[in-house]
Amino acid sequence: MALTVRPWLRWALRIVLPVLVVVGGWQVWSNYETMRFEQVSAEYQSARKRIDLEAALPPVSRDKTSPYRYYAAAAELTDVQETYPLQAAIDLMRRAIASRQPVDPAVAVDARINLDRNRDVLRLIETGTTLPLSGNEAIFRQLRSINAITNVTPVLSLRTLEAAAADDGDGAAKALIVALQFAYALGLDPHSFVATEKAMLMPALVADATVVLQRTRPSDAALEELAAVLSKAFRDNDLERVVTAQAGTEYAWFAGRRNPLTRHQGRLAMQSSVEAIRIARQPWPQRVRGMETLPAWHFPAFGESQYLTGDLMKRMYLSSARAHADAVALDHAALVAVRVEQYRRRTGIVPDSLAALALPTEEALDPYTGGSLLYQRRNDGFVTYSVGYDGRDDGGSLERRPGPLVGWEGATKDVGVSVAVQPR
Repeated sequence: MALTVRPWLRWALRIVLPVLVVVGGWQVWSNYETMRFEQVSAEYQSARKRIDLEAALPPVSRDKTSPYRYYAAAAELTDVQETYPLQAAIDLMRRAIASRQPVDPAVAVDARINLDRNRDVLRLIETGTTLPLSGNEAIFRQLRSINAITNVTPVLSLRTLEAAAADDGDGAAKALIVALQFAYALGLDPHSFVATEKAMLMPALVADATVVLQRTRPSDAALEELAAVLSKAFRDNDLERVVTAQAGTEYAWFAGRRNPLTRHQGRLAMQSSVEAIRIARQPWPQRVRGMETLPAWHFPAFGESQYLTGDLMKRMYLSSARAHADAVALDHAALVAVRVEQYRRRTGIVPDSLAALALPTEEALDPYTGGSLLYQRRNDGFVTYSVGYDGRDDGGSLERRPGPLVGWEGATKDVGVSVAVQPR
């Protein structure tokens, strides 16, 4: 007996069945992408727990023994004029003081005004450096604006330069030590912007250290304390912490999205992030060179995530690695410069090579080669430097590269410190 299907039912099946197939297929794809996203997210969460970022997000502390409370208050209270003109004035001060030339009166007046405005800021930071770092708090949770952190840097530099201009070697060294301890605390923050700020502070801090060594004569005890702080400024997992914190931003955005297209893009993004975290655990220089191998994937997307591509993430992580490597190179170069000054005080001469100093490997490490920093003795002093990202030895040239300057990364041919030694 033949089965008769009513015409209206036939038309209904023609419409409903394709819809069911599309909806079912969409749901299956969604479940598949969700499963794969959760797999790579589990890898990220494991990496996050490895460096204990979870423990760094407690409620905002009101404990007076917490240095982070003082640092956050200092950042909020900082009152400076426009940052870029002030930074230009600070650069003029550094050059004048290092060469023992008088500081331009207008620049000196601006410096005095800014220091007077921020005496309380300096006291708060100095108090914070006397308290133990617990490592489980976050400065950014106590700030109305994270950008407030960037305003503290010129104030710290002005304090160091003021003491150096007055030939107060111990005062300048102490101010520099306080600034370095503040930068170290920033590196422990779980927020990627704040943690990265430590690397961004180092060019200014090392420039100040050069002025202190050229212009003043700190006591032996002050020099040793400065060397101790420089030797501990960076921890071996600092870059891993920064990259993991940056990956957390991507994870937080994608975790709440259910669209399989977005989940697919999120999975690609998290795979790049997990690989970047793995690379950040490698020894130098693989931490930098490895970021160049991240996949430059592309995926059609819409809305807020349409500009997020593998190429963008690759550039983000490579930029962080380069900034961190530059900061480590500068820190190690400044430490070597202090060791050279200590050697000169003991022997009366500047060493011909770093071999005379017998430094531990980690103190003179060049993050771009994995070997030792390079060193040259010159008629008026010495230079110690890293070859920088391009891997080319430019003879210790710390001059600006020609062409447009984007940020401060790679701004000089080599990365290091040049010190004109004071006559004994």
